[in-house]
Amino acid sequence: MRQIRLMALIGVVLLVTFAGCTGSPVDRPATPGESNTESTETTTPPDAVDGESVTVTVTHVIDGDTMEVEYANGTEETVRLLGVDTPETTLSRVSPDEFAGIPDNTAGRDHLFN
Repeated sequence: MRQIRLMALIGVVLLVTFAGCTGSPVDRPATPGESNTESTETTTPPDAVDGESVTVTVTHVIDGDTMEVEYANGTEETVRLLGVDTPETTLSRVSPDEFAGIPDNTAGRDHLFN
């Protein structure tokens, strides 16, 4: 009886181990709650070439990683900084105190404008 339980335990451990080794489906959303059916509009800044810098004016800081910018020709766009992890202060249901980073709009604005 003891040997049967040991074999069953080993079988369960192996099953769990190998089940965790499967790849994720290609069509699965990257994060929970996202949908692959959302359409996103991709805009190219005026006269922008891959790898080339474009100078813009920051017109409004929305939160620590999102801002509105204006190009030299007057075109406006909302820009999100990659690699900056700040809370969504305008839409978040989670307390901003739970996050690290630039704590509020004022600190983010001061950091971006300097």
